[in-house]
Amino acid sequence: MFQPHRFNSQLKAVPNAAHQEKVKNNLVHGHTHEELKAADLNVTAVVTAPKTEKKKGKAEAAQEPGVTLEVQATSSVLSRVHETTEGVAEVEMTPPHPPREETPEYNRAHHHLVKVLDSPCAMCGVRNSTLNDPKENPFGAKDLETHHYPIERSLLDACDPKKIGLVFPEVTDKASLDAFVDSERNLMVLCDIHHRHPLHGIHHLTPQDFFVQPFLLEGYQVVSDAEHAAAIEAADEALIEKKQKSQK
Repeated sequence: MFQPHRFNSQLKAVPNAAHQEKVKNNLVHGHTHEELKAADLNVTAVVTAPKTEKKKGKAEAAQEPGVTLEVQATSSVLSRVHETTEGVAEVEMTPPHPPREETPEYNRAHHHLVKVLDSPCAMCGVRNSTLNDPKENPFGAKDLETHHYPIERSLLDACDPKKIGLVFPEVTDKASLDAFVDSERNLMVLCDIHHRHPLHGIHHLTPQDFFVQPFLLEGYQVVSDAEHAAAIEAADEALIEKKQKSQK
């Protein structure tokens, strides 16, 4: 029977190589980048990305203090990570609905999942009881939250109770669907990072990028922002230049 994605202790999303430094410098919620880490590393290139969002040339950017990034060469399969910029834009046809408010049913389900059962984040495994343990909370989450899945509450009136009932037998009509949407069966426990973070969260990533996170190579981050992508490009060029010099 279908259930929201649950945490698997053998598949735990891990932060990239410089994540702890970013947490310490309060950069985790806004500045992160693609990194690679593997056993057969042989070349390392280090660049500094400016903290400002203003577009600058590479020479100017190199002189400005900012965030130090490390990009490493790795196996033949991942020796070059190609950057794909996806401009994802959609117009969601949301049915008219009253202003969003937390229902008593949702509050009960959320409390039971997060406080009573101490359920882990489906991605990284941190629990409400382990938020203060850096070993159990590698992403530096501040809170445990619950996400409506698979039925988003704002799309409730667009769903056919008969179709939902094929997967969730407790849904037989509109009234039972209204009761179901805020129940534990339709809630996924996520830490605030994997819920709302622009580079890790389910509300921002495309499905393939969000759900692949527990399966990634250690140290690899699948999504970057424009600022650090530019720094990675500069690092890649520096790496190639260094390799060319070593071959002379």
